[in-house]
Amino acid sequence: EMFGIEYAVLFNVICAFNPWHLVQSRWPLEANFFPHFFIIAILMLYYGIRHARKGWIYGSMAVFGISHYNYGVTLYTVFSFLVLLFILLCYRKMITRMQAFISWIIYIFVSWPFYTMIFINTFHLPTIHTPFFTIPLFTESRRSGDILFFSEHPLRQLFENLYSFFSVVFLQRDEILWSNVPHMGTLMFCMLPLLGIGFVAICCRFRKGEGDHVRYDIIYLT
Repeated sequence: EMFGIEYAVLFNVICAFNPWHLVQSRWPLEANFFPHFFIIAILMLYYGIRHARKGWIYGSMAVFGISHYNYGVTLYTVFSFLVLLFILLCYRKMITRMQAFISWIIYIFVSWPFYTMIFINTFHLPTIHTPFFTIPLFTESRRSGDILFFSEHPLRQLFENLYSFFSVVFLQRDEILWSNVPHMGTLMFCMLPLLGIGFVAICCRFRKGEGDHVRYDIIYLT
């Protein structure tokens, strides 16, 4: 949709060799579905903007909201991505203020239980009980300390997370069976060079003025 069928075919060939599909089949944790929800939401948003279809834009906001229930780090990634992107879209007049307002209403409507859960557990408030749903206070969690808002030592946790990111993504040292494929790495060793080549190619296309701005805004922010 963004760059044509040639890029789509190349992308699918590369993805076919990426071991992440094998990792997902080993350990179908809900967090593993976040990239799928995020990419689907981006596609819907881009399609709606490119073809001036408000329904696709609003639908994408619902999917962005649902993506929060896959992975806790979406607290940072999805929210930051949407704020920056909508600032750019409004600045470039690719969407109206009313469209932006309705989009955020839909996003908040879908995601507010997630943010309420974060608020409750950050400030240790009591669990919310209703006849239809519960938003709990988690008295203990093995992974909540990985999220800076929940960590007792945020600065130290930040550096630990950065080291883990560099180790897993760039050095591909993760030895956990369900997060790694032996002799192939977490992302396959050729993926990062391909990522670099692709990013340079996109930058060259941008400098030549090929295509609309929104595709480059989305990719750069992602």
